[in-house]
Amino acid sequence: MEKLTLTYLKKEFYLDGFLEMLKKKEIKKFNDLNYLILTVCSFGRKNYDILIKQLYDVKSNFYITWDELRRSGELIPKLSNNFKLSYQKEEGFEGNEYISAFLTCHILKSKIDKLYYLTSYFIDLDDSNCMPEYSILNSFKSLKDAKKSSSTILKKFKTKGVYPSTT
Repeated sequence: MEKLTLTYLKKEFYLDGFLEMLKKKEIKKFNDLNYLILTVCSFGRKNYDILIKQLYDVKSNFYITWDELRRSGELIPKLSNNFKLSYQKEEGFEGNEYISAFLTCHILKSKIDKLYYLTSYFIDLDDSNCMPEYSILNSFKSLKDAKKSSSTILKKFKTKGVYPSTT
């Protein structure tokens, strides 16, 4: 079976389906970008379950690449040239004596629908699972509005440790 690679995902990435999923109102309730990306890549030769199994395969180092691209905000732009990373900022939350969680906000501009998508990458190092969350938070018509929302979210996180999914 063919290994999971960025090249494979880029080839199988169904942009129209991805944009349609982002427009749905349910995105506010279920904002997991891992799920959305793998779902729109699963209409080809590999179904969603196979993609998940290959992504988390300990014998493969692809998950490291996947995670680095999520954290940097470059995953979606690497999958489709429709998206451009316009902004990125990271904050840490200091728990008892050390920074125990990180939140990175990204703003991605879509050329087709002319919207700015605010995404986040969150990891809590004190969580026993230590599984990062990669989420779509909202969309905006202007970069200024997207940056303002990002700034508010990061400020709440830095001062109170409040993650966007709980605000």
